Amino acid sequence: MLNRHGEGDRIVAINKAAVSIAREALRGHGYVLGDIGPFGGLMEPYGEIAREEVERAFREQARALMEAGADGVIIETQTALEELEIAIQASHEAGAPVVIGSLAFDVMASGEDVRTMMGVSPEQAAEFMVERGCQVLGLNCGTFISMKVAADIVRRYRKISGLPAMAQPNAGQPVLENMKVLYKETPDQMATGLMEVIEAGARIVGGCCGSTPAHIRRFQEILTAKNAKDAKK
Repeated sequence: MLNRHGEGDRIVAINKAAVSIAREALRGHGYVLGDIGPFGGLMEPYGEIAREEVERAFREQARALMEAGADGVIIETQTALEELEIAIQASHEAGAPVVIGSLAFDVMASGEDVRTMMGVSPEQAAEFMVERGCQVLGLNCGTFISMKVAADIVRRYRKISGLPAMAQPNAGQPVLENMKVLYKETPDQMATGLMEVIEAGARIVGGCCGSTPAHIRRFQEILTAKNAKDAKK
């Protein structure tokens, strides 16, 4: 992906800078996850990119993230198990103590099921991630993946494994206005589905495309109030 912008030779510096900036922003609180996204193409035999090239790129990125002090790695917006497998292996080889696998699902035309672009079901994804040593099973992004749909995917994950689940849906479905892609779901609108995701079994929640600090802040307010209420019981 960085090669497209003429920055491929700066992959190590960019990833290390990202970890440093996140660590500084936290001011000693919380954890920093190194993020590995899609490599930006299709591997052979579906495309023209050799598997060896993808392995090299992911190893280089995973090493840079761990050398910079990331507390773990999240491999997100994945649609193909072959690519996810390479990234998981690279993260383990780099010494990541926690590896989160996160897939991007789409609601199918029938509206009755979800699959990734490459046809992977939530059950297949969960089984695959468990077998390859992921500690957290995640989902993010995708087409028509609302909070309600995210909750259903979490439930399907939980039927396969008791590992913690992570959900980061988009802030609604994007619309095109004046040649700009906009996500119009407000923090309050998105937060209405938060408790269903939690009750489904998610232990980490967040937002993907269109979400802002205000969305995450609203999540935090609701969960802080819930925890305080539960503590009084």
